[in-house]
Amino acid sequence: HINNARDDNTWLYFYGNARSGKTLLATAILKEAIRKRYSVRMYTINNVINSLMNRDEYFEDDFLNPDFLLIDSLNLIPKHSTEHTRLSDMLEQVLNERTLNAKVCIFTSNSSLTDLVKEEQLSESVSDLIHSKSATVNLEGKSIESIIKGE
Repeated sequence: HINNARDDNTWLYFYGNARSGKTLLATAILKEAIRKRYSVRMYTINNVINSLMNRDEYFEDDFLNPDFLLIDSLNLIPKHSTEHTRLSDMLEQVLNERTLNAKVCIFTSNSSLTDLVKEEQLSESVSDLIHSKSATVNLEGKSIESIIKGE
């Protein structure tokens, strides 16, 4: 199904409790994409924020060119920062560019898109873009550790 996601330009949005396996599932998808010889990148939202603000020489290679881009911990976008509007605009530009070039994005978060907008961590336009492009999966239940421990 990796090929279908790439061909259809379908994104994924995994959210749920801490330690519920969101990043584990997302990285398993990236491993399969690598196996099929797609280019992939994985970043935490903090890495994305730093790169967006600095726009270094590797920006395109890191964020625009990979076939698959995982942005982990989207819920850690800082609230009410002085750069919040600029950051949202820049993130929206990256996501729009990836849409135009049929590049897949995968997101993980402890919060739903609706909650991120309510908490003013994500702009409505970015949330709408992610929502319109993504299959959303809520990973509810026990943490991976508690399952392993038999709790």
